[in-house]
Amino acid sequence: GSIHSNYDLLLYYRFHIIRELDFRVSHSLLALPGTKLSDVRHIISHPQAIAQCQDYLRKLKDTNKDIDVQSADDTAGSAKRIFENKLKGYAAIASERAAKVYGLEVIDTGIEDEKLNYTRFLLISPHSEIPDNAPGQKIKTSIVFCLSSNGPGELFKALSVFFVRDINLSKIESRPGKALSSIVANSELSDGLETDQSRYNYFFYIDFLAHVESDSAKNALRHLREICSFIVIFGTYPVAEFDPTGRDRAKSLTLTALGKQRSRELAAKKMKIGIIGFGNFGQFMAARFVRCGHHVVAYSRSDYSRIAYRLGVPRYYTSLEDFAESEGDKLDIIILSISILSFQKVVDLVPWQKFRNTLVVDVLSVKVYPQTVLNAALADFPEIDVLCTHPMFGPQSAGVTWKGLPFVYHEVRITNKDRCQQFVDFFDEQGCKMIKMHCNVHDAFAAGSQFITHFTGRVLDHLDITNTPINTFGFESLLSLVSNTVKDSFDLFYALYQYNESSQRQLALFEESFNSVKMNLLRYEKNGGIIDQKSNEDEISFNTTVEKVKVSGTTKIYDYANELRRQGIPVISLVAGELDVNTPQEIIDAGIKALNDGKTKYTAVVGTIELREGICRKLKRVNGLDYNPNQIVVANGGKQCLMEAIMALSRSYDEVLIIAPFWTSYKEMIVLSGATPVILKTRVEDKFHLQANDLRRTLEKHPFIRLLILCYPNNPTGALYSLEELESFAEVLRDFPGVFIISDEIYESILLESSKKFISFATLPGMKSRTLTACGFSKAYAMTGFRVGYIAAPLRIAKCIAKIQSQITGCASSISQAAAVAALEISDQFMKDTIKELIRKREYLMGMIHKIPYVRCPTPEGAFYIFFIVSKYFGCTTPNGETLKDVDEMCTYFIKEKNIAMVAGTAFGFPTGIRISFSVPMETLKAGMETLVTAFSEFTLSKEKQ
Repeated sequence: GSIHSNYDLLLYYRFHIIRELDFRVSHSLLALPGTKLSDVRHIISHPQAIAQCQDYLRKLKDTNKDIDVQSADDTAGSAKRIFENKLKGYAAIASERAAKVYGLEVIDTGIEDEKLNYTRFLLISPHSEIPDNAPGQKIKTSIVFCLSSNGPGELFKALSVFFVRDINLSKIESRPGKALSSIVANSELSDGLETDQSRYNYFFYIDFLAHVESDSAKNALRHLREICSFIVIFGTYPVAEFDPTGRDRAKSLTLTALGKQRSRELAAKKMKIGIIGFGNFGQFMAARFVRCGHHVVAYSRSDYSRIAYRLGVPRYYTSLEDFAESEGDKLDIIILSISILSFQKVVDLVPWQKFRNTLVVDVLSVKVYPQTVLNAALADFPEIDVLCTHPMFGPQSAGVTWKGLPFVYHEVRITNKDRCQQFVDFFDEQGCKMIKMHCNVHDAFAAGSQFITHFTGRVLDHLDITNTPINTFGFESLLSLVSNTVKDSFDLFYALYQYNESSQRQLALFEESFNSVKMNLLRYEKNGGIIDQKSNEDEISFNTTVEKVKVSGTTKIYDYANELRRQGIPVISLVAGELDVNTPQEIIDAGIKALNDGKTKYTAVVGTIELREGICRKLKRVNGLDYNPNQIVVANGGKQCLMEAIMALSRSYDEVLIIAPFWTSYKEMIVLSGATPVILKTRVEDKFHLQANDLRRTLEKHPFIRLLILCYPNNPTGALYSLEELESFAEVLRDFPGVFIISDEIYESILLESSKKFISFATLPGMKSRTLTACGFSKAYAMTGFRVGYIAAPLRIAKCIAKIQSQITGCASSISQAAAVAALEISDQFMKDTIKELIRKREYLMGMIHKIPYVRCPTPEGAFYIFFIVSKYFGCTTPNGETLKDVDEMCTYFIKEKNIAMVAGTAFGFPTGIRISFSVPMETLKAGMETLVTAFSEFTLSKEKQ
């Protein structure tokens, strides 16, 4: 049997079993000189030795019941401990030789229970030694595997792969525990093992009597890999001959002489190889080259020098410059064993002038990309040869043998034919299946095989398919597919897609095929016929994306209030997001003139040139932004601008970040676009201002965020950002250059603090090229019904938005556009008067809000809303005995019982608050607030909130 802790070390280090040896073991009892058997009170030794002497120890305890037996690390160590500590009354179970070494006395011999007692020793090496698969030779193979799941019958299925092929097992050992998973996770054999520390992994050590290269063993191991998440072959070696004397062990020591003989044979054709990139695969290649007598040196940024030394790589560098300076003119071959994601960068850093007259070999799993990169990088070095290869195996699949495994290669440019042939012959001599194939052909095949396999496996993994009691063989194959694909890094999967144009086409074909099958399925009726075009109204189904969208929270409450009015019920509405003043007469007159002048035809989709030029002048004068008319898109209100911008930039796999509380339509627009909203909540103690450190953490946590929407002054909180705050956001975003920003600046002119200034986000250094500035005429000019908005964006994005608009609505109303041109020219007195009145209303409103106990409400700095937190009242009781558990029930109570309409915070992604609009007539505001303050005073708080 094995010594557990020693056997587990095979999981940590990349060593191979090359021989087993059986040694005759005879145990003796040792103690300090002069000790009699009757003096012994404590016996110490290794647990295995104690187990081998159980009968002897039981009889000894029968005569001396005070004896206790203690486990120690090893037999000889137990003897050494007694000698060094002069332990009287102690005896050790060990060999007679230990007595001679440590000056102890043998007080009993031959105490083992079995007189033909043997210990099996394994001879291990950093290089595998595979014996010939000769007929009649007794061969043993040692492996370890870990099951994909711990369900009933899993081990039975694994062992059956040997039974059905008539392969006899000579050992099986189970090692459960989290500790072993941790060891493997930190070892060189970690690929493929699920190391979730919340579960146990069971490792099974198996010895079976067959050569690893025999057909039966190869088929068994192939089958086992389909069942297991992790498998390592430790070695295949001759079965030990039974030798009562143990003298046969000397024969095994001739392995050293054999190694020297091999080195002499290979010396005549030794290659000098430099490996750039010494991760798992680089180490794997180095080990085989060294084993075959070739000279290997290596470079990597990480320090693998200890591993390099153990593998027989004499010189290891962590500086590319030192590597080139010391080894450049000595090398025959350079192998680029680097990640595809860093391939271009590393190739560009290599000082190729130091490596003239070498053969450069890449080993990536795609081929056109490295061929293109190397041809460009080496254009000025025609004497450097290029060989593109794809060894279709690695440390897991070829840990013992490379026989029969595919090696694809393409001679991109070769001047030294002999050197290239010697390198290719090396893989041929190792038994690889040699495939000479052009890079383009390779990538086409890889897209249809490797990529589609990995893609399917990862799609199924997202379905979280697991074993069932009724698994079919087909389903078992799917489980195996998932296991075999997801254990590879996502980097590899991404590389198979991003750096292979054929894979990108394959993905499009996959999507088309999926949709085609899905469509046929949905169109098929249960009775086997095609769905008829006739259906009654009750059976109508809708677009699945639209089904996910909710009705606007403000629109819903606004419509409900209007319905009550139609029923004759007076309602105090504090909902509407529009000014309570008339549109300036100059604007109305411009609209009338457009009608009278016949300007009632279509305009350009993006708006009239007069309006877009006027917008550009306004952006320059007010915002400090330079745009040309081609970068402006005019739409039917700011809402359409925002929807089209989100559609243009967010892809189905993207995420869009919105800051809560947020305008109610942002989230649903994102859902409509097919992207996923990510919500970052602000805090009332920060006055609902976004904090830069929260922005950074969110972007780091969500790598698929492509779009950030900022709104300031904010709807619904009125929060306005200072230049310092905006610059802190920009500083974070500079570290995430792939994130675009939509800056919703619809309330830019409604500032309620004279000391505050509005800053457009696009004016910050480096932000204009990534920012879409959305604005409009509704809020500033009391033109909500005219429906005119605009967006300023980088030209390519503006063109994309225009394309979307051309297929949805076309141009905005020509009459409204003419009115908007006039709006840009009116004096600012209208806005000054409006803001003066809004400030008066705000002061009144905040005074009334402060009369309500437990309510928290930061003073709005812009726009015409307040957002106050009412969570202290959740669970309160109304005068009629009704319990209001949340803000939705509270707002429903207010409109039904008190006839006050407000919008609940759930519509804004902040379900503890309520929004009030104070852009209503002063008498309406007073009536509503007096009623509201009274209503809150009538609530009875729950005891825990009092």
